Amino acid sequence: MVEVTALSIRERPTRNSEKVGEVGQGNPVEVLCVEPVFADERVWLRVRHGDTEGWMSSRYLSVNELLLDDRYAGEVCGQARVVEVTALSIREQPSRDSAYLGEVSGNQTVDVLCVPPVSADDRVWFRVRSGSIEGWMSSRYLQLDEER
Repeated sequence: MVEVTALSIRERPTRNSEKVGEVGQGNPVEVLCVEPVFADERVWLRVRHGDTEGWMSSRYLSVNELLLDDRYAGEVCGQARVVEVTALSIREQPSRDSAYLGEVSGNQTVDVLCVPPVSADDRVWFRVRSGSIEGWMSSRYLQLDEER
C-alpha cells in the first residue's frame, strides 16, 4: 500500500530514472520476486501495477508479509555490514518490539536473504542470517555490499 499521495514507478531503481507509471495512495502493487536493489540511499523493489512494471522505493511502501515468496526463502542475495552502532539486534519479526533473537557487533557482516524488505516502525527491515540465527534487522544501520 502506498503511504504518500502518489508514488512513481521508475524504469530503473534510481530517483532520476524515467517515470513509467504512478500509483495513488491506497492502491496495492504486486512485489515481484526480483532481488531488491540499494541505490540513491533507498531500497528499490521490482513491482507490477496493472500492465506497468518497474521499480519503486520501499521507503513509501507497506509490504504485506503475505506477498513474500517462499521460493527464495533461505537464499542469500548479498551481504551487509553493521555500521554506526556498537551492535545491532536481530528480531523475530520486522519490528522494534519483536522478540530479540541475537545481535551482530558493529563492523561485522550478515547475509541478506532474498526476501523483499518490509517497511514497519518507520524503518525498512531486511531478512538476514548471522550464523544459525535468521531474522530481521533495521536497514538504518546496515551498509549493503556494493557488489550486489
